Amino acid sequence: MAAKVADHMNSDLPEHVKLALTLVEKWVFEMGQVEDAFFDRLREHYNDKEIVELGIAIGYFDFSHRFNAVMGVTPDHAGSYDVGTPTAPDHMRAHLAAMGLMPPVKAVAR
Repeated sequence: MAAKVADHMNSDLPEHVKLALTLVEKWVFEMGQVEDAFFDRLREHYNDKEIVELGIAIGYFDFSHRFNAVMGVTPDHAGSYDVGTPTAPDHMRAHLAAMGLMPPVKAVAR
């Protein structure tokens, strides 16, 4: 299945799945630049509500992946997350510490 997703347009996946995966690619790699003709193709398989739901799902996962990348959040094998990244801004680290999500931020002498 993973091989089909990686090359979805040349796979035997159903057309509606291929279009949904293409929407993911456009969202992530083309910063959401989706032309009207592509929406017309989507509407051959999805109604407007379903297209919005696809967008919400894609946007949610895109945001969470970008947030995790920026904040250095990485899952460990137990299924919890480590947010103690040194690259996070001090104010964000302090906010996360105040919420109990990471150890308190130590003052840095400047």
